[in-house]
Amino acid sequence: MSASGLGHPAVVVAEGVVHSLDAELVPVAILVRAEMAAVLLESSDKRFVVFVRCENGRWVAPGMTTGTPRRMKEQQDAETGPVPLTGMSPRWTAAAEPTDEESDFAWFAVTGQAAADAVEVSLTSSADATTVPVGENGLVFALVRTSVLSRAGEYPEVELPEIRVRTNDGRAVPMPPRP
Repeated sequence: MSASGLGHPAVVVAEGVVHSLDAELVPVAILVRAEMAAVLLESSDKRFVVFVRCENGRWVAPGMTTGTPRRMKEQQDAETGPVPLTGMSPRWTAAAEPTDEESDFAWFAVTGQAAADAVEVSLTSSADATTVPVGENGLVFALVRTSVLSRAGEYPEVELPEIRVRTNDGRAVPMPPRP
């Protein structure tokens, strides 16, 4: 998670996308992987992850952006329990490639809050893996490439990555599957 990269051109694009939804949303982190950037923006009550793709050297916003209520606990848990991330919010995009061809891959971002003993979070899919440090106040923000399982229906079905939180005592606690 990088707050130092907030001067990245994808941040300006993301701010333009969400400004009309809530002028109080401010960028707090950016993750850049290959041709995709995920920008995390927050206000006092909302959290948005905006995916921004690099197309021919220009950063371009998606056609649709969604957000969630900001679900951070005021008091961070001291120890990681059986559900290692609270307020977890997964977001993904399986947008067409810049060539307008459908890709076999999607990008999957996760936000949430980890306990005080958590040191890093790993996301693993059949296509990619990433490990990120847990941020200030337990903030987790991670981005991984996953596979598109099916394009039948209105929205593509994407692979859900395995999520594990590693604690300072060496435990690797898996996030239970979502119903």
